[in-house]
Amino acid sequence: MPDTTTRTPVQIGFERIENRFQLAGYYWFDGSYKAPVIEKDGGYQIRVLARETTRGRNTTTKYDYFELDADGIIVSSPRGYAKEFNRKQVTGLTEAVAKYATPDALASHLVF
Repeated sequence: MPDTTTRTPVQIGFERIENRFQLAGYYWFDGSYKAPVIEKDGGYQIRVLARETTRGRNTTTKYDYFELDADGIIVSSPRGYAKEFNRKQVTGLTEAVAKYATPDALASHLVF
């Protein structure tokens, strides 16, 4: 008898995250580019801008993350968005990784 307790996850396109959040790539201290959408630990990670605070000449940037498994199912989302996004399957991740792999000229540069 087939297992009827498992459900197919609701699918959402990557564009939903891309349109709702500001994706955040940045340049690391050594000048290497860190893309906002990456394959990581057998799954995926999407980095979004949580907030940016400027005081005088100093700017503090905070990031939040979507953590996804190898099938693109969101296992962790930014605070306050779990109900909307967790356990949903994101489609188009392979294309998103390729699209955002190219360094962004407007990305933040981390400096001392």
